[in-house]
Amino acid sequence: MSFVGLAVPYGFILNPEVIHNNSELSPTCKHCKSIYEHSETNKMKRRGVMTDIDFVREHYDIGQVLTSTALQQGNSSKAMLIHAASGKYVLRKLKNEQQAHAEHKLYQVLASVNISPKMLKARDGLSYIIYNHEIYNLQTYINNTIPYHQVSIDFVQLGNVISLFHQLISHLDIPEQKDRYELHQLWSAVSNEVKNSSYEGIRALTEHTEQCMEYKSKNNTMIHGDLGVWNMLFTKECIHVIDMGEVRRGNHHFDLAAR
Repeated sequence: MSFVGLAVPYGFILNPEVIHNNSELSPTCKHCKSIYEHSETNKMKRRGVMTDIDFVREHYDIGQVLTSTALQQGNSSKAMLIHAASGKYVLRKLKNEQQAHAEHKLYQVLASVNISPKMLKARDGLSYIIYNHEIYNLQTYINNTIPYHQVSIDFVQLGNVISLFHQLISHLDIPEQKDRYELHQLWSAVSNEVKNSSYEGIRALTEHTEQCMEYKSKNNTMIHGDLGVWNMLFTKECIHVIDMGEVRRGNHHFDLAAR
């Protein structure tokens, strides 16, 4: 925990004993700790991140919650790293109960072959909880991950993981999520701007796009729907697939192209 250079949040009246060398906050001072914690909480609130995590301990048998840290947000959920007495976990806020039910089935199958994290069951036996009218699930944290921009990807291994992913989820009866990449919907949103562009090259996209819309894709399997490297966790031994909030029926080549 670093206090150096932390600005004092608006609304705090500093006691003279709080002022330290170079006006820096001291990690040994209880007043500084209060300022730091207040500042971090405000930062998370401004980002729309969960800040009250005591409810996690109430619903899951993970022991005392020691720390919580906001993680990079995905397209279908917000997430926090929970460090508890029993280990590290990822708490995710979901869109709705439909996503919660779908993810339970998906992670149950995928975790059995170690290509996704495991999902914990709450004390009531469900795979998700409802708190303040919001839906959450809790997953195990994958340790020793390597940032994807530093990974030398083994494409044979990656292909095997994606193939196994498709095989395992193809038979699952789960509610499908909306395709936010659906071409007709995207074109409807930008077509006027493209057609009226002052650049000939952009206007030329109109004909090509409308030709593409005539193509009937073979939606012959269940796909991840957003399977870029940003939704994979890499370790030295494994590739794990995460963030299943957009799983739907589609063409398996879409997942391969997303990489």
